Amino acid sequence: MSIPILAMIVHSLFSSTGTCAITVEIDTQGRRQGKVMLALFREQDNFPEQDAAFKGVIESAEQEPIRHTFSGLPPGTYAIAAYHDLNGNGKLDRNFFGVPTEPYAFSNNPSVKWSTPDFEDAALQASAGEQHVKLTLRLWSEH
Repeated sequence: MSIPILAMIVHSLFSSTGTCAITVEIDTQGRRQGKVMLALFREQDNFPEQDAAFKGVIESAEQEPIRHTFSGLPPGTYAIAAYHDLNGNGKLDRNFFGVPTEPYAFSNNPSVKWSTPDFEDAALQASAGEQHVKLTLRLWSEH
């Protein structure tokens, strides 16, 4: 084996930490209108503010279940937030008291009836390979 090939092998062994993927499956509970907003956060991001997400995607709600894979991620701690934009206005609608009037969900299904969860409550560890997460979008009254 030549020196350049050996050097490449050694470099790849020590510099590659591997990547991971998180596949999210979303159950809209039969609500097939509008769009689903899906956001992936790291610890340093301002969870769960949609504009602060590490990665985000908008999926049509016409087919169920909705699946999206965030791939090529460095291993680490992530959290997922999603909401169902039923009326297509690009935001999670709330009533006068600030209570969401459109379905939403977080990874780990933390208690969200009276407050937004902390990052730690929704956190999941992702290591090399693929991880699957299932979210069920629910209205506030269904949590």
